[in-house]
Amino acid sequence: MSKAYDALMFWRDRKKGETLNVQQDDDAAAVEQSASVVDVVPTYRKDCADCAGRGFVMLTTAQVLTAFRALTGELAGTETGHAIVAKFYDRLLAADASKRPADRLAPLFPNDLITAAHSDTESAGREQRERLLAGIDALAKFYVPGNLNSMDRLDTAAAAFGRAHSAFKRPGSEVRGASLAEYAAVQSILFNTLADVLGDGTWGAFEPAWREAYDYFATKMMEAQHAEEIRLARSGLTPFPREPRQ
Repeated sequence: MSKAYDALMFWRDRKKGETLNVQQDDDAAAVEQSASVVDVVPTYRKDCADCAGRGFVMLTTAQVLTAFRALTGELAGTETGHAIVAKFYDRLLAADASKRPADRLAPLFPNDLITAAHSDTESAGREQRERLLAGIDALAKFYVPGNLNSMDRLDTAAAAFGRAHSAFKRPGSEVRGASLAEYAAVQSILFNTLADVLGDGTWGAFEPAWREAYDYFATKMMEAQHAEEIRLARSGLTPFPREPRQ
């Protein structure tokens, strides 16, 4: 082997070793600080001012959530925000094709959910889309772990949403609440839509914060929904089913 080859292998292995050491040290620091690791540089770059040659930057959970709230707040009332909601509902209803009729979601929503113009202030479909966009905005504003006032407001909103999802009039006149499978489908479709509209780079940076906030809200919703279903069953009351507005 030539000296040039030996030198090349030496520096290659040394760079790999240094990169591994830095990453292990920062991974340990991330665990201690409850920080999120956000990939921003796909290859090793010694001259990168942002990551100092590590290949990634470190953001604390608080920094990620602060940026998440700023980003999500900017979506409300914008073309991007409307595009996310419209595409989400389009995909949610398109998934009906693979379901049995009793499990389809389209009958639970206004007929003009997808087609209503944003300027049509009398449309039930537009109102539903605006409600979802406002809900996303509120989730970002009030999901502030450590702030009891904000979290109480979020819990109150989540409980109201949960009770509202406890009794839907399904196709065939069956009355039942939202299922775990439907919660999971909503999350999957919403997150995929956000990734498509915002772009992989932006979504990749904020997905941990979105997932943390969404999971908290959905859990509170399901708790309230379950409690309402038990209350109705124990009291012998007939639930007043929620029907779509036409």
